[in-house]
Order: sequence, then C-alpha cells, then structure tokens
Amino acid sequence: ARIAPVDIEAEVQSDDVAEERKKVAALINKQHKGPILASGLRKVFNVGNSVKVACDGVDLGVEDGECIGLLGPNGAGKTTLINMLVGYLDATEGEAFISNLNIKHDKAAIFESLGVCPQFDVLWPELTASQHLLFYGRIKGLAGPELSQAVDEALVSANLLDVKHK
Repeated sequence: ARIAPVDIEAEVQSDDVAEERKKVAALINKQHKGPILASGLRKVFNVGNSVKVACDGVDLGVEDGECIGLLGPNGAGKTTLINMLVGYLDATEGEAFISNLNIKHDKAAIFESLGVCPQFDVLWPELTASQHLLFYGRIKGLAGPELSQAVDEALVSANLLDVKHK
C-alpha cells in the first residue's frame, strides 16, 4: 500500500528539546506551573505583503530555583520571546504563565511583579538618580511615602545616596 505524505508526521528534534517539551507538557496541567512556563508560543509579524515568524512553537519550563539564559544569533527571536513572556507583545499562538499568572489575562498583575532589564542603556541623561527611581517605582505601582522610601532604600543599597540629585 502507498502512504500519502500527509499521513506521515515526523519532527526531527534534539534530545534536549524533546525533554523540555515533556517537562512543559507535565507542568502545564499542574496547579503550580513554576516561575515561567511557555507552551507552543508563536509570534508572527506581518511585514508588508509577507509574514515573519519570530518564534515558532517555543516550549520552555523554568522551575523554582532554576536560572536560564537565552542564546542565539541576531534575529533568532530572543527579544520577541521575552516580550511575549512579560506581556509587552501578544503571542500569535500558544500560552504562557509567569508565576501561575496567564500572560493573556493577568498582564496588570504580571507588571507588578516582574521587570525586564534590557541590555541597552535605559537611563536618560536629563534625569537624576532619584528621578529615574521615581519613574520606575511609579511603573511598579508605588506612590506617596511608600515610593519615597523605596527610592531612598534603593539609593542606599547601591551606595548612591550622595548622588541622589545628580
């Protein structure tokens, strides 16, 4: 008998990718999904008359106590993945959770508990050390005396209190 190509489904993947997919499949149904869980994340950008697939079916499970790094050449989708995980970009497909919070439905709560430090300079030469911290504190939902205290504590912890207004 002849087998039509559509009847054959084969995906070649390395052992570490297969293991990660198994880990994600097990975590997705648990109540505690870990600090980061992505299942089938895909991001497609419309570029003119064509599409650009930036991430294609990313499965990633980070468990408590684990530390990860994303490595790859320019254009591999690292920044797009991070932006989807923190809710800056909506995924085209798939789902992800940050500390059990769904990136599709719980963005406000995710923004309160998560920050991203990009590798480019996020400081403005016009602002003082205190003004930078006030800005970021407000993004995190701080206000009033709580904000002022957090700014001073951060400056003290980084030994920058003497340059608070510079």
